[in-house]
Amino acid sequence: MTQELIANDIAVALHATLVDARLEIAVEGHEAAIGLTASRARMRVDRYAIVRQPGRTLRVNSSHLATLKRTDPLAKLLGKYQTALTSQIAQNTLCNRLHALDERLARKLLMASESCDSDALYATHQAIGERLHIRRSSVTVVAAQLQDLKIITYSRGLIRILDPTALAARSCSCHGVIHARCDHVFSRPH
Repeated sequence: MTQELIANDIAVALHATLVDARLEIAVEGHEAAIGLTASRARMRVDRYAIVRQPGRTLRVNSSHLATLKRTDPLAKLLGKYQTALTSQIAQNTLCNRLHALDERLARKLLMASESCDSDALYATHQAIGERLHIRRSSVTVVAAQLQDLKIITYSRGLIRILDPTALAARSCSCHGVIHARCDHVFSRPH
């Protein structure tokens, strides 16, 4: 029996793959419908999901979900979700190409924190470096600067965000752009 997952309070990173490489293309949290958009499109995609923050999911039988997907409200919601996800992937592509490492790291930490509604993130500098496609030592330098400013603290794979407002101020504009697009797609007030 095939099952699909709907995220509750976890952070999930979506990766695109090539034969010899992978790239984190989006981070999803409580808004995520892991696997639903791929099955909705009925096509094979070269991407996979990695749980980055522990938490809870709702596991749904795929055949039951297929019936639900044909209902108008769920179909509209999945369409909105697909639009928001595509927008985030496009913005991440721009961000990775155009913005400085310190801005990208601040955005990545904020988005991970928001996606799981927690100020505690479990990630080593090596893992963050792999997500941003930079050396671990570069992550360590920027994280040390953020820690000196009392914006974050970190120790042995645990990063705690102490001042989300200051972290947002150090983030690139992509953080706000992604939020604004999601608010627009889901018709949420600002």
